[in-house]
Amino acid sequence: MAEDEVRNEIPGTMQTVGVLVFSEDNKKVLLVKHSQLAQNPEGIYGLPAGQIELGESPKEAATRELFQETGLKVKEDDLEQFENNFFGSYIIRTKGGTLRHAQMRVFHCNAYEGKVRGDEKTTPEWIEIAELTGLNKMPNIDLAINNYLQAEKNT
Repeated sequence: MAEDEVRNEIPGTMQTVGVLVFSEDNKKVLLVKHSQLAQNPEGIYGLPAGQIELGESPKEAATRELFQETGLKVKEDDLEQFENNFFGSYIIRTKGGTLRHAQMRVFHCNAYEGKVRGDEKTTPEWIEIAELTGLNKMPNIDLAINNYLQAEKNT
């Protein structure tokens, strides 16, 4: 959706969570590709992520979103925060062509169960970190990945 197609801006900040899942060797990351049924532009890649629902903690939302978008089950204790894991940006929502300010807290997933599967809105894909540059991605995805890998290197 082009910038000139934005119809209006919704006031307030949307609180969201995202989950970083890496391959065992940290060379691949699990991203989801959005379909036309998603609220994000079709074909754009993002972390398994979504809004925090009323009454939900950030970790509860992260476990729910990871399962909904990838089929992977995670325990809250297996989600960890890392240095510089909080991001803000403006995003265009395809339903209604609205501009939203979003804040995302990103968690790293230490362990999970299940097999990767998609749904009608998202297709999960393991992407080589070295190949991320050319992908059409949601804001701050590269920064979240780099911040995690840097924090991991410093521990």
